[in-house]
Amino acid sequence: MSTIIQPIFHTHSFFDSTAHRAAMMFQPIQSTSEKKSDFLAYAVTPFIDSALEAAFAIDASIHLLNAVASFYNGMYLWTMNQSRTSSLVDSESDKQFDEGIEHLVKAASAIVAQTLNTILSIMALVTRPIASFIEAVASDEEAYDCQPSF
Repeated sequence: MSTIIQPIFHTHSFFDSTAHRAAMMFQPIQSTSEKKSDFLAYAVTPFIDSALEAAFAIDASIHLLNAVASFYNGMYLWTMNQSRTSSLVDSESDKQFDEGIEHLVKAASAIVAQTLNTILSIMALVTRPIASFIEAVASDEEAYDCQPSF
């Protein structure tokens, strides 16, 4: 693979964090399996996601640079191997072109995923307190027996 600079985030799917943000949007603030309250995570995550926008932009730029390097390497290999193969694109060049496309997909995924992360964490500032209120009201109703007694 033509990698000039190693990416910042070594993840197979940038959308894992987005799926986590989406799942947490409607969870009450005080409801996690590990602790009674995740208020700090609720309050700080939008700020962290906003700060991470720059890091993901840098990561996407690195992927774009590596994509260009892969495409250039593929073109170089294509000119060198063209007379040795019967096919239009030889396997070495094809591998480099595929890696270039992979870098482009990762660059786009990084930007889209982090933008969605920021949007979802900001939206959660509104939805999670509502979920907490609904849970509190529902638990109060369970505490009282609503059956009329005669």
